Amino acid sequence: MAAAQEDWVSDESCSHRESEPAEGKTTTACNLAVVLAETEQRIVLLDADVRRPMVHTFLGVSYKPGLSDFVDGRATYDEVVQRGVLENLDFVASGSTTPQASKILASRKMEDLVAELKAHYDLVVI
Repeated sequence: MAAAQEDWVSDESCSHRESEPAEGKTTTACNLAVVLAETEQRIVLLDADVRRPMVHTFLGVSYKPGLSDFVDGRATYDEVVQRGVLENLDFVASGSTTPQASKILASRKMEDLVAELKAHYDLVVI
């Protein structure tokens, strides 16, 4: 039996979370971000998988600096946002891998990053 899944959507951001590996979270998030970018909206895709990042491979870009580097103070907002990955699509990679995912995702700096992204984009896909 598959674990329960939780989806979250608001006017500025959406998140698709599932608890099992290989259930398509990365593929779904990438495809959603690309399709939304084609609608002329300004989209940013945030890879929050700091243990096993994969989104950067789909986009053909680097995984760092990124989220974990921003949270740990090793990179600034401007350094972690990779602009122009596709037309209307920017990307924030996961950053340096870490076993402390819950600490990073629950941090005040994570909240600050998402708030800053919401201020600059029509939609944040996590």
